Amino acid sequence: MTEPGAGSDVNGVKTKAEKKGDEWIINGQKMWITGAGVADWYFVLARTNPDPKAPAAKAFTGFLVERDTPGLTPGRKVFFNQFYKKLIHESNLT
Repeated sequence: MTEPGAGSDVNGVKTKAEKKGDEWIINGQKMWITGAGVADWYFVLARTNPDPKAPAAKAFTGFLVERDTPGLTPGRKVFFNQFYKKLIHESNLT
């Protein structure tokens, strides 16, 4: 659910889904998804009710999206140990 600028605040989710015929069109970004680099499916929470005052229970829908879905672009994998090695190196800890 985590998004740039919203963190994990569900009410701050900017990803939107709109029904077009028999399909849903989802637009948005997610980040910090555990296992995303190896997953075949993703759970995506998206706003389906455009009313910003709608309660969360009526504003959002969860979708299961296959990794190979056209238009889906997984980001690069970054492992935590690489992050911490860089953090330690850049902070010159001894």
